[in-house]
Amino acid sequence: MAVIGEAINDVDDLKEALENASDNEVFFLNPDKTYECNNDTTISVHAKNVRVIGCEPQFAESTNPKGGRAVIRGDGKLTLKDCIGLQIRGFFFRLRLEMRECEDCKIEYSDFHYDTIPSDTNRVHVLYIKDSARNHIYNCKFHDKDNEGVFLIIRKVDMDSKVKTKDNIVERCEFCNHRFDDDGGESIVIGENNQANDDLHTEISNCWFHDLDADPETVSIKACGTNIHNCLHENNDSMFTVRHGFSTRIEQCVFRGRGGIRLYGKDNHVKDNYFSNNSDNERVPILLCNGNVPEEPPSGGAYTKVKDNHITGNTFENCSTVCVQWGRDSRPEKPDNNHFLDNKIIADDGVNGCIALKFVEASKLNNDFANNIIYAGENPSKERKKKIMGDLPQNLDQTIVLVRPEVMEPSIDLPYQWPSQ
Repeated sequence: MAVIGEAINDVDDLKEALENASDNEVFFLNPDKTYECNNDTTISVHAKNVRVIGCEPQFAESTNPKGGRAVIRGDGKLTLKDCIGLQIRGFFFRLRLEMRECEDCKIEYSDFHYDTIPSDTNRVHVLYIKDSARNHIYNCKFHDKDNEGVFLIIRKVDMDSKVKTKDNIVERCEFCNHRFDDDGGESIVIGENNQANDDLHTEISNCWFHDLDADPETVSIKACGTNIHNCLHENNDSMFTVRHGFSTRIEQCVFRGRGGIRLYGKDNHVKDNYFSNNSDNERVPILLCNGNVPEEPPSGGAYTKVKDNHITGNTFENCSTVCVQWGRDSRPEKPDNNHFLDNKIIADDGVNGCIALKFVEASKLNNDFANNIIYAGENPSKERKKKIMGDLPQNLDQTIVLVRPEVMEPSIDLPYQWPSQ
């Protein structure tokens, strides 16, 4: 049954309607209307598979929605709690939104922007997913933030929660123009220091991260089992960062300009990614850091040794500083037993500063380097060959070729572009 929400004038009306809904009920809100929420409000939808549509009814099922979207705004925080199968489509969210103990819910084709710091706090997170499982954030945009706080956080908070945080998906979302230039301005945070040993199994796919000038971590990973794939990362003063935990996969992503991947921990896979035109000395394509301890302690939160990582099948094209930096800082645990295999480093004749691999506060130790292809131009001098090889072992397993290899940038299916408001 579809319900046209003429009687819904603010978030209090929406709360009453949703908390009295029946299973599978559909609410169409006026796409030309603004709904105010200036007090902290919690909505618990007891019915299952309820839908709330903020765009015009004819686009309720469309993969190419058009027209207006309802606006929910205010200085209050809106919390969705204990919802199962709730679907939200086509809103401008101009307030803080939380999902708590929600399962199998979906927010799609919505736009998130909130940049006000209430008097009782020093940071504001835009969307916070707590103690929730199998939720799907799809084709949403998070943008324009000048103060402390994260666009999107996924973590467990209540250790006694009946819902275990796991299997949440962020797909085809856009993150841009976060400008809080300090710690606490990430686009996405997964987990927490004390969750480093927990497998939250979070998936981030086909997302677009661009023009970020805030925290040095685009995505801050503090748990196990994160998969990032088919994402576009461009013009960011930040990096995908495996901060705590292990067993992260970053695959088939495209990195344009500054920004790349920073690694701690073990059993991470960086595979089939494409890096181009990075000229930054700090946000290099790939950085393997030094750690404090050899293994993650039970309490989590340590900077652990980079070991048993696989960096394979990646392409570095015309990156004019260092493609892969091995080691950073003076921490005692150096990268060890990692595998740098089957990568392509391409530097055309005009790219004179490119170094394939450089060791800083580290050594080769037991790391494995083989079958990497280096192109240094059509007629490179011995000096240029030596420079571009950097600290790669100079043997037959690292081949300098005179014919430029054919490379193909992975195809990224980018998020849907809504008109902004």
